[in-house]
Amino acid sequence: MIKYLTINILLFLTLNTASAQGNSTDSLQHYLQIQEYAKAVSWLKTVEPGSYNKEYLLNLGYCYYMNGDGKNALAVYQKLNEKEPDNLQANLYLGIIYQKMKKYVQALQFYKNLTQIQPGQYKYWLYAASMFSILEMSDSAFAYTGKAYQISPQAPDAVLRYSSGLSLQKQRDKAIAVINSYLKTDSTNTDVIARKINYSARDAKYKEVIFWGEQLLKDSATEPLAYTDLAYAYLNTKQIDKCLSLCDWMELNNMKNESLTYCAAQCYAQQKNYTKSNLLLDECLQQNLVSTAVIYFRSKADNYEATKEYKKAIAQYDSSYFIFHHPTDLYYKARVYDMYLKDKTQATVFYKKYVAEKQKPESPAEEQLFQYIREYIKP
Repeated sequence: MIKYLTINILLFLTLNTASAQGNSTDSLQHYLQIQEYAKAVSWLKTVEPGSYNKEYLLNLGYCYYMNGDGKNALAVYQKLNEKEPDNLQANLYLGIIYQKMKKYVQALQFYKNLTQIQPGQYKYWLYAASMFSILEMSDSAFAYTGKAYQISPQAPDAVLRYSSGLSLQKQRDKAIAVINSYLKTDSTNTDVIARKINYSARDAKYKEVIFWGEQLLKDSATEPLAYTDLAYAYLNTKQIDKCLSLCDWMELNNMKNESLTYCAAQCYAQQKNYTKSNLLLDECLQQNLVSTAVIYFRSKADNYEATKEYKKAIAQYDSSYFIFHHPTDLYYKARVYDMYLKDKTQATVFYKKYVAEKQKPESPAEEQLFQYIREYIKP
């Protein structure tokens, strides 16, 4: 993909184009330096050599490309490629142009050529891997990414791509090892640190998340997902004030997201500020009523149970069930009638509905729950 092609143009434009240009190359160099590519093209056309001249065509193709004229740039580089199939610049720009045209099969061929022309340049292997990924040829994409990492194991983009590939190959431990190996020699790259935080958060290694997350904070890096993981690490280690402070800072820096809002809601619930917690949970619901929103309804219900507002708790379970039709909400509703309101009639109604919809327990805990319900609803 284009975003993966952080092309550091390796072209050193040979401005001694042809004897026909005489000593006028300073004019071309001037246009290139001030990025007047249209004028550079016009100037080149005034000195066009009559026969094939590699340096001239390299300059012309580059100026067309930088001027946004992909069609003419393509024609120039194709002419170069026909004459010199191993020309690095021609293959590079043909790959880039075809990729921008979304002709990924053609782009792949030229990127593969680059891996043969300069097999020790890891980026060319990554470029080819990107095309394989777009073409859904995952095995080849992984192989080429692995080759890029093998060539340059301390290149951040190779590290990140290879660790992602390993994760997709269900080799998560190896993916983590790749990230850890990189961080032993370079602990400054924010993208790699963010990946480390992501892996640690999934494994509930909150101390690691906090260590690396606070390093990102110190550097004022823009990594909203990593900071969200840090916020949850603070929440799960009962560092509520730090968590809320981070949430406020992220909001001020335009990094607020739904998951962060939910985290802040949980913090306020921990502080028994259920009113503020519910306001934030309402915000979550407004942001995105999708399947995960069921946890927001249930969290609001928990808050209302904590404040002994049982009817409001039941209303949250009703809303959740109405939208998502999860039988668990029927159980929670029955439990409120059973444990708090001591209304056996209503509790029995909803316990029966829960059992009817659930049909059979799916875990030892649910088996115990079913047994309790059977005893409870006996005449």
